[in-house]
Amino acid sequence: DSSALNVDDSTAIKWLNGILWSNAYGISLEDASSIGVSNSIFGVWGENHYAMVKGASAVLTSDYNDYFLTNGAFMASAGVSLGDQLSGSLLYDSVASWAINAGYDRHSLSHDPGFVDESLHDFHLFSQGGHYVITSGTFAADANTSSLIDAGNPVAAFTNEPSPNGGRLNIGRFGNTTEASKTPTNASFTVVSLND
Repeated sequence: DSSALNVDDSTAIKWLNGILWSNAYGISLEDASSIGVSNSIFGVWGENHYAMVKGASAVLTSDYNDYFLTNGAFMASAGVSLGDQLSGSLLYDSVASWAINAGYDRHSLSHDPGFVDESLHDFHLFSQGGHYVITSGTFAADANTSSLIDAGNPVAAFTNEPSPNGGRLNIGRFGNTTEASKTPTNASFTVVSLND
């Protein structure tokens, strides 16, 4: 299986503030399993690759994530059962179709996350307010700001993020940690829509 996270015959699993990057499948959720996914980043590219593969009887709770899908990658393949003898899968090509038609990830995004350098496994987010520099333990300002800054679940804890933190969790690995990218202090407005 080329899934980053394969959940088989398990229940009550939570995947929070994670990064599943450069896999054929982000999460494969088998029948009779359940998982909650929030404030996480998925990077999937290539034909016949999916951020989510969900079995017909699997239970999924998923919202406030970012799905970076390129080069023909699909958002999801969800199993359906049409009785004892018939089954199949529904394919969702975008986060919008997944949210509208399946009801998952209604507050999730589909943007390039804006990592400092994923090729070096530096998954800190760009920010004009400053991103954490691993080698020095300091913060450095960037020319751009990731749309994932302050985009996490509004009821999730954020108080471990350094000031200024916008009063809301960053999506991704460093949300609610001392290494979270800082919120820019200049006013900005990010337009978010389901037109992915």
